Amino acid sequence: MGKVTSLFKLTIAQSFAVAPIAAIIALIAVAGPGAWSLQNGSDSQQRAMGEMNAALELTDLKSELQTINSDVLAVVTAQAAGNEIDVMAEFDAVGARVDGLSARITELQTSGADIAAGTDTFDSLVEQFIDAECKGPGFANNGLPKWDSWKLVERSLNEYLVSLYGTRSIHHLTKADIRNALRRIVAKGYPQAANTAFWYMRAFFNWCRKEDVIAVSPCDGLENPAPIKNRERVVSDAELAAIWTGCDSIGYPFGAIVKLLILTGQRRTEVAAMRWSELDVETATWLLPGARAKNNEPSVVPLSTLAVAVLKSIPRLNDTFVFPARGNDESHFSGYAKGKKALDGKIDIDGKTLENWTLHDLRRTLATNLGERQVPPHVIEHILNHSAGSMSGVSKIYNRYAYGKEKREALEAWSDHVGGLVKQAA
Repeated sequence: MGKVTSLFKLTIAQSFAVAPIAAIIALIAVAGPGAWSLQNGSDSQQRAMGEMNAALELTDLKSELQTINSDVLAVVTAQAAGNEIDVMAEFDAVGARVDGLSARITELQTSGADIAAGTDTFDSLVEQFIDAECKGPGFANNGLPKWDSWKLVERSLNEYLVSLYGTRSIHHLTKADIRNALRRIVAKGYPQAANTAFWYMRAFFNWCRKEDVIAVSPCDGLENPAPIKNRERVVSDAELAAIWTGCDSIGYPFGAIVKLLILTGQRRTEVAAMRWSELDVETATWLLPGARAKNNEPSVVPLSTLAVAVLKSIPRLNDTFVFPARGNDESHFSGYAKGKKALDGKIDIDGKTLENWTLHDLRRTLATNLGERQVPPHVIEHILNHSAGSMSGVSKIYNRYAYGKEKREALEAWSDHVGGLVKQAA
């Protein structure tokens, strides 16, 4: 009875052994050896070693299965030839080997399933990147993100990468995949959006490398998908007055944002994400923290008389953001496209709309006008928070003067000029 049981055991064990092997081979064919990367250990070398060991393990299992099949065939052949052989004893031995093989396959298969459904899929890592890096650890408590542009980053990554490669393991994304995603954007007629998406992708993969998820970024060695257009547009005095008047027409919030862009020369998101805690209206000062600046350098922005008047006209809708998002007090205004479209509809220059201008042109316009008024380049660069521009490395290190007085005088003169233009156009 025991021998019959052993024979039955061998038959069943063989049946269960072949199926896991086939499943592993199929999984490897689709996902590649990277699907077997180690879950334990945060180091990239450990991960790569885990992938290699798993591939070797698979090869060893396949070889052992072939050996078992050969041994079973040899026993059956010997019995058929009439050789003296204890068939049941041989089958018992083979059955024990199959039991061991099945256990190893089950263990490896379970590990692979855990990884396939784990956190190394591209969509899962993008979500982690947004939460940990872009929103930052304090976002859940105070609603203040580490990156003011986190919504734009999230939207870009989801639209252009997650939509294509969301469930794929990040270990199997290649340079070709990144090129393909970027070429799709360019082909739709959005070359500059492709450049922006590439910069966000590069930041994401660099974060993954820093977190030891990957050893090499697929963005390494890639160039911008489209030529970067250096705009030279400077808004004329008549256009500036028309923009200001348009801002009066559309009102808060976007009208006030654009007015502050005109008067301070700061970047779009730096103004739109302005916090009440950064402002001291009594001393007419805006302290822009380094965490919110593009170059990570804090900047003291003197507020002109006209800028203070704009800020005093703004309703205080919450205690954090000067321009909170509509329906979400925990975030700041980000409806630039809709706001710009509404503003364009209100701008009238001799019966014509203003074409081919961007919000960033206002920053360039301020810098150009200050230069025309003989404001020294290093003062202009401090206003723009480009403090290293006209200084050598040594000068930057030793000259820590912030040019506060010079910046205030320059911005007050610019404010007077803008105010005069608006009065003339009225």
